[in-house]
Formats: sequence, structure tokens, C-alpha cells
Amino acid sequence: MSEDQARVIYRDSGVESMAIVRDWFVIPNDFDEWEWPPVPDYSLVKPFKLFCGEILEDRKQRDLGEVYITSYLRFFVNNNSFITANTTYLLVGEGGIVKNYNAVIEETLVDQILKFD
Repeated sequence: MSEDQARVIYRDSGVESMAIVRDWFVIPNDFDEWEWPPVPDYSLVKPFKLFCGEILEDRKQRDLGEVYITSYLRFFVNNNSFITANTTYLLVGEGGIVKNYNAVIEETLVDQILKFD
């Protein structure tokens, strides 16, 4: 979705926990028995997380840092809304599903470092 579309939804929605994200990737992440906090019910979530490269808006105004990875997916709607148990993320711009998220994280961190040079 476009940034303008996301901002309209963000403005008009009554959802308490919502964020607008750019530079995003959906990451396969197998359930781990050592996950903390533990996943309460695996039937409610899917083994995917969202990598957020840039958070444009966050209704709860959390300090999520430069790079943020969400909790597990509950719903993925129209390839532009990633919904976890706690937050709805509106996805703007290009993104996608990646298999090797370590490479994505490394590339993003290098990009962040280069911005400061």
C-alpha cells in the first residue's frame, strides 16, 4: 500500500496498537521450544515474524529502535497488513518474504552504519 493510504487507515482506525512500517520483510521463523516469552497457543499464530526496517508511525509511541522484529504472525491481509496478537502493522512500499533473514539484518545494519558516516 502507499504511505498515503496507510496514513488514512492509521488516522481513521480505532485500533489501539497500530504502526506504519517501511522497508519490511516477512521472515519464516520456526517455533522454538525455548522462545521467550513462550507462545501460548501455536494454533493461533503462524511461524512468521515481521522485520521492520523503518517505523514511520507507532500509535503506542514505543521506542522500537533502528531494527525491530515482531512477535509471531496471526494474520497477513492483502500483502500489506501484518497482524500479531498485540499490534497491526501497515506495510508500505516494497517488501517481501525472505528465507535468509540474517542476510537482510546484516545488510540493514551496514546501511544504518553508512548513514552515520
